[in-house]
Amino acid sequence: MHLFSKKAAKKMAAYQKELIETHYQEVDNMYRQIRGWRHDYRNHIQTMKAYAATENWDAIRHYLDLLDKDLTTVDTVVKTGNAMTDAILNSKISLARSKDIQVILSSPLPNLERYGMEFHSNY
Repeated sequence: MHLFSKKAAKKMAAYQKELIETHYQEVDNMYRQIRGWRHDYRNHIQTMKAYAATENWDAIRHYLDLLDKDLTTVDTVVKTGNAMTDAILNSKISLARSKDIQVILSSPLPNLERYGMEFHSNY
């Protein structure tokens, strides 16, 4: 019985290590995305300040319209109505994208909108 518990403990340790590594990769990916967003945010602020300094209000409006259009395309891929499920699935999809892995999404549930749920497959 002691040999069995050592084997089980080894398997459990290996599984936990795998989970930690996966979690680390997901957090690292999110951190890199946030750093990219901060960089972009600073550039957007600088651009709008430059337009404002020359009182080019039309350029600012146009720039804001472009940003607004861009933000509507940056949305979560999966919206199931369950925040935990959405977070897990979107995190996995984001991690796959960062590794250039194609993700194909499908849902066996018809008429999700009827239940207040959305399913987007942007990837």
